[in-house]
Amino acid sequence: MTGTDFMERRACTAEQLHLFFPEPSEQHLAKKAKAICRTCPVLKECAAYATARPELKGVWGGLSDKQRKAVRSKNGAKRGGGGVKKPIRHGTAAGYKTHYYRGETPCEECRKAHAAIHNERHRIRRAKKAA
Repeated sequence: MTGTDFMERRACTAEQLHLFFPEPSEQHLAKKAKAICRTCPVLKECAAYATARPELKGVWGGLSDKQRKAVRSKNGAKRGGGGVKKPIRHGTAAGYKTHYYRGETPCEECRKAHAAIHNERHRIRRAKKAA
């Protein structure tokens, strides 16, 4: 199965489509759409398909536009990037933050770099207080 073949097995029907593309003042309809999604056998495929396509609007795979955007951001995806993570600059404080935002345990090199920055900031604060 490729592309949009999963849509043949979806739980939503053509009569329900208005629920999946609500106007801003009709967000209660989106809740109904998400309830339908929770019963869908292709929930994960649908969510992945829509998350990889930022141009899609409405509820797909139980996720709103905003929720899919958050998923793309969490995965490090850029516009149209399809969830590609940017490489980690190991041994830097920025590398430590990248690990942290991905929910990963930072590597030893990144922990050391973070600790060095933290200790230097602490030393500067102590010196300012003493002066």
